[in-house]
Amino acid sequence: MNHKVKQFIKVFVPSRILRSTLTQRLKRTKLKSNPWTYEQTFLTLSSGEALSNVHEQFRKYGILKLKNAIPASDVEDFLRLIKSLSGLDDDDYELVRRHRKRGFSMVGGVTQTEGLWPLILNPEIVRVLHKILGEPPKYLGRDTVGVNLDAYSFHRDVQEQPRDAGYTELRAEAQFDVVKTIFYFQSPGRMSYRFGFKPYSHLDLFNTATRTLSRRSKDVVWIDVAPEDCIVFNPFLVHAGEKLRGPKYMVILSYCRDTEFSSEVYYRSVYGCVVGQSRKIAPRLKVVLSDKNLLMRAVGDVESERYFKEKLARENRPLSYASYNK
Repeated sequence: MNHKVKQFIKVFVPSRILRSTLTQRLKRTKLKSNPWTYEQTFLTLSSGEALSNVHEQFRKYGILKLKNAIPASDVEDFLRLIKSLSGLDDDDYELVRRHRKRGFSMVGGVTQTEGLWPLILNPEIVRVLHKILGEPPKYLGRDTVGVNLDAYSFHRDVQEQPRDAGYTELRAEAQFDVVKTIFYFQSPGRMSYRFGFKPYSHLDLFNTATRTLSRRSKDVVWIDVAPEDCIVFNPFLVHAGEKLRGPKYMVILSYCRDTEFSSEVYYRSVYGCVVGQSRKIAPRLKVVLSDKNLLMRAVGDVESERYFKEKLARENRPLSYASYNK
């Protein structure tokens, strides 16, 4: 037992019997420490840093923190746009916290807001994603803008299913096709938010016991995310945001490899989305993405759209091995 603890007990616990009892109990108690304290569990890169072995390391860790990916001046512009889009400001946080006002969530908020498109096209993020995916990344859409939203419990961004015939092969094939990015744009002077995750959980595809994790669990690692930073993660990774404790401005984007699987994910989200929530990439954005080599071949192709639309109509079911929650 630590010497300082012994001294504290000796000074502040007056009864000798109580001191003895407390000391014995502390000796018998094994304090649970975080097993990841002295182990690397995620990648950290600075903007402009050389990218060596990023592809292999991202497959291992499933998460990367890209520091200073966005200039501070751009953060202020994005923050102003998000506040305008949501109609919420820092002053509204207290009303949301007391449930007197609702937070804001908009699926397709980035896709429909031209001023936020530079987030999608950010050359530094695209450069890193190119290395992670092993080929030029394509924009998948599936973006969300959120303001003053409380955090989910721990989850994956894919539907969790039990093991069945052929399921292992399908999951493994799609496991590294899609990556997501998340940003927390805090106002100047506000404390940064944190992103929590269970290390290596993206490799354990059939472990469905995610909601038993608490934010104080010893199996969870937390990453501080500054407004200029970007978190890139595998959607199979078990993760959660920090509980609401101040004004919170969040943006989530998705990128992918140009595969039939990714195209199917896109069209399922377009034709299976909630009414009034557009997940379709707008024509003008398609032109911009095409110029930057970020547009999937199947997006905007009439024959591909007809093929997937007919396929989904025949099946009339969700994409069981990759139905994204967000």
